Amino acid sequence: MTTAISNKSSSDPAAVEIQILREIAAGTAHATGDCFFQTLVEHVARALDVYCVFVTAFTEDRQHLRTMAVWADGKPAANFEYDVEGTPCALVGRGDSCLIPKGLRDRFPDNDRIAEMGGESYFGVPMIDTAGAMFGQLVVIDTRPMEHEPVASAILEIFASRAMAEIERIQRESALVASESRFRSLFEDAPVSYVTVDAGGRITKANRRSLRLFRRPLDELLGMHVSDLHPDTPQGKARSAAIVERFHRGEDVSDEELQILRGDGSVGWVALTVRALLDDQGRAIGNRSILVDITDRKQTETRLRQSEDKFRRILESAMDAIVAIDEDSRVVLFNGAAERTFRCTADAVMHEPLDRLVSDELREFIADYRKRARNKRGSQTAVWAPSGLKARRYDGETFPIEATFSRVELDTQTLDTIILRDVNDRAEAASQIQQLQSVTNYLREELESEQHYREIVGSSPALMDVLNSVEQVADTDAGVLILGETGTGKELIARAIHQASDRRDKPLIKVNCAAIPRTLVESELFGHEKGAFTGATRLKIGRFELADGGTIFLDEIGEIPNFVQVKLLRVLQERVVERVGGAEPKPIDVRVIAATNRNLEAEVRRGRFRADLYFRLNVFPMRVPSLRERREDIPQLAMHFVELYGQRFGRPVRAVSEESMARLVRYDWPGNIRELENVIERAVILAKGDSLDIPEQTLNLGLEAALGEDPPPVGVPAVAPVAPAAPAAAPAPPAVAAAPTATLEDVERQHIIAVLESCDWVIEGAKGAALILDMHPNTLRSRMKRLGIARKS
Repeated sequence: MTTAISNKSSSDPAAVEIQILREIAAGTAHATGDCFFQTLVEHVARALDVYCVFVTAFTEDRQHLRTMAVWADGKPAANFEYDVEGTPCALVGRGDSCLIPKGLRDRFPDNDRIAEMGGESYFGVPMIDTAGAMFGQLVVIDTRPMEHEPVASAILEIFASRAMAEIERIQRESALVASESRFRSLFEDAPVSYVTVDAGGRITKANRRSLRLFRRPLDELLGMHVSDLHPDTPQGKARSAAIVERFHRGEDVSDEELQILRGDGSVGWVALTVRALLDDQGRAIGNRSILVDITDRKQTETRLRQSEDKFRRILESAMDAIVAIDEDSRVVLFNGAAERTFRCTADAVMHEPLDRLVSDELREFIADYRKRARNKRGSQTAVWAPSGLKARRYDGETFPIEATFSRVELDTQTLDTIILRDVNDRAEAASQIQQLQSVTNYLREELESEQHYREIVGSSPALMDVLNSVEQVADTDAGVLILGETGTGKELIARAIHQASDRRDKPLIKVNCAAIPRTLVESELFGHEKGAFTGATRLKIGRFELADGGTIFLDEIGEIPNFVQVKLLRVLQERVVERVGGAEPKPIDVRVIAATNRNLEAEVRRGRFRADLYFRLNVFPMRVPSLRERREDIPQLAMHFVELYGQRFGRPVRAVSEESMARLVRYDWPGNIRELENVIERAVILAKGDSLDIPEQTLNLGLEAALGEDPPPVGVPAVAPVAPAAPAAAPAPPAVAAAPTATLEDVERQHIIAVLESCDWVIEGAKGAALILDMHPNTLRSRMKRLGIARKS
């Protein structure tokens, strides 16, 4: 039975209860949350004039109660938790209040908290939630007995319900906050970009993913117009405007792909979905856009498309015919080479049976291959066709082939691919490929070896005369024989002739005849067939064939063996070349420029060089003068090399000292321009300042090496032309009587002096001592210097 309590006295109980109700209601009217419960227990305690009031809530195990607010002895008290068993709270039934009007301590003698309070009476009111479950209790404990008053009991039940309503409001508010927090977390941490846009098209909200997507900070992104987030391209601004227009027409916008412009200027791709934001009247006030970054996918698609295009181009540009057939032997692939080979268009044979393009033997082979391929499913099924098979062109002509067959199993079908080549075209194609490869390799070697090539430097009359001769002979196809000492730059004159000729767009092929082993000279010049000799494992294109249409430069022509001279003469006379081991002469159009530091006339007299070949080469002879014959060019050449090697070695050299320059001009330069270049290069390496000082002894370093018959230098030549001279017999050397006790060096010295005196100390030329002694002029000068031989004044 429900009872009520009150310790207030009045002649009008109803007025008292109304006053209590007003006091409690007024005290708690503006309180919420934890403040409400504290206010509630305070005003209930004061209104009822009781010792203690508190609000409790069950813990999760329903075995304990925990206070939410406590008022005791006229002031707030600390919250506490206690077991339900052994307390009067255990007597509060489901939906029923419990009154113990007196004797509370006696009834619960083991409850220390009741004893501490001095509790005499107890009244507990259950707090029931909207689901009908008891959430907790509103408890009143007093040190005096309580009277039975139904109205007061009803008031406590009212405020117990009010407390329960506040608890549920707090719970709903907490759930709402938690829901908003979860939504905010989902919004901010979503794996896709969310952007909210107002009716004017400006961004009002964006999550973290959007900041990464657009690569812009939040304060920059907010307020931007959506059109500014797209590049000015058909897939950017134009595409975005079309999507906005569709959205305003009420059409769905889902997974529309378009470009975006990032903050760093780069362009990306997104899949866009737009959903309207509506007000209470259902009018659109903006939209929420979901953007999925598909940049990687679009880039992959682009790469795949490029790869497919490349594959298609490779397929179409392939030299071999490629034909693919399906399981019904119908053509599904026919590349450009197949069109040329079978002499028909792809449209004429696509999806048609292959039978028209194969011979009976080839058809049987394909059928047998496909049968074996089906039995070897999953294993290697590519095979090489045996020799003797023939295919048939669209016009009915048969031709021999070499081919490979392979099988590709796709998800939906199995294709057999035939890659074939007309055997009749193979030899010619192989020859062309070999020639092109040889040209490529040769030009690559030439580019690497001639990367130091420099223009001709000098302004001496001798040089000007030679350049005039170059202009005179360049636009003809006449053969040129360039004569001169080692190191004078004969090769550069050959290059100048080629560059000034009509053949300048064709290759200039250089052959250093002295650098090729005698046994390989013929193969190097004229090429050889595969198997022509031991070690000839493949076809080799000779230098004359590589030079077809252009110029060939035969450097050190005097070193060619006699047996090769015969074949060279035939090439020059008949304009055909025959490979070693070959039987078919190949016509060629080649201009020949030869060079040598030997006296070919003397070589002819000694039988070392064929006279007919000499006269064939000596159509337009040009002599490259030595550096000592053009001393006025030495300062210009020296400064050219100083600038060149100063830049190459990172040296701040800008000049040559006056004494050193005079020393350079006086020196005879046995090694010619190569020696000058080497001296300057060495001096630049050793330079300490911005001016070169070249000691006298430096000019003698490496002299013997400079006199050797090396290939022409890459340096700058100085040349002068001379009129061709008729062959003359070399004078016989004078007899020299040697003392019985003379050393070999004394005998050599006396012999050289005697020859020099008989030649009036002329060293080179048709009447020079070098010719009589059968020595190179530079070698003779070196020998004279070593033996201390000098002309007396």
